[in-house]
Parts: sequence; C-alpha cells; structure tokens
Amino acid sequence: MRPAGWPFLTLIATALLAAAFFATPQSGVRSETAKSHPDFLSGRAGLDAALAAAKGGDIILLAPGAYQALALSNLAFSETVTLRSADPSAPATFDALRIEDVSRLRFDSIRVASLNGGTATSPIVSIVDSDHIAFLNSEVNGPVDNDYTGHYGIYA
Repeated sequence: MRPAGWPFLTLIATALLAAAFFATPQSGVRSETAKSHPDFLSGRAGLDAALAAAKGGDIILLAPGAYQALALSNLAFSETVTLRSADPSAPATFDALRIEDVSRLRFDSIRVASLNGGTATSPIVSIVDSDHIAFLNSEVNGPVDNDYTGHYGIYA
C-alpha cells in the first residue's frame, strides 16, 4: 500500500535526481564564481581543452607536473580566466610561455622554468599584443646554475 502523496514524492525525487545529474561538474575546470567544477586537470590535452571551453571568471586548476612550453594566441575573455596550480607547494611547471593577442588571463602559483641556458635575447615568458595578463605567486627562472648570462625572465 502506497502512502498518500506518493506521486508528489516521486516527482520531487525525480527532480532532485535530474538536478544532481545536470549539475555534474565539467572535468578540468574549477570556478570560484557561481559555477562549480571541483576537478582539476593534468596534461597538455586537458589544459588545451579547458582553455578552449573557458568562460570569463573560470579558474582552471592544474595538477602538479610538467606541461611543456605553452603558446596561447587569440584568446579574449570577458572577465579574467585564471590558471592556478591545485597544489602551490608542487606547482604546475611550463618550459616557456608565449602569450600573443590574449586578454584577461591570470597565472597563479605556477612555475615557468627553462632547463637550457638560452641567449641574452630569449625570454622565458613572452607577452605580445596582449592586455590584462597577470602573474601571482608564481616563479619564472632559467636553469639554477649560478650562470646568469642566458635567458631573461618576462618580455612584455
């Protein structure tokens, strides 16, 4: 025997299940705004996909590890998009960054470390024709070898 109000309870349960299903986070992007995506990503393919899908206000959390050199171009966000290391004590690390024609991008708690000496005219981070690019709590360096004749840090 079903209790009185059975159809109404079934309807509420179905609605809650549907809401939970459609609120499932997108893998790789976490936002501290109204959107909530609790996962973080690892690997270049995931990063490239997350940047392609990013909307203004998103925070893309990066797992610790090496992400090779990153070249970004033709990205214009309406609000700041943040690339942040999920674990600042073990930051996501890039070999180099080239940022061209990009608007409103923030790097937080990342590391850009070139392992080769480079030349006096080669930047580790290059920012060209871009605006509202920020680095917070981040490190940019060449090889740690007490030889300061190679790369220079950030070219803007």
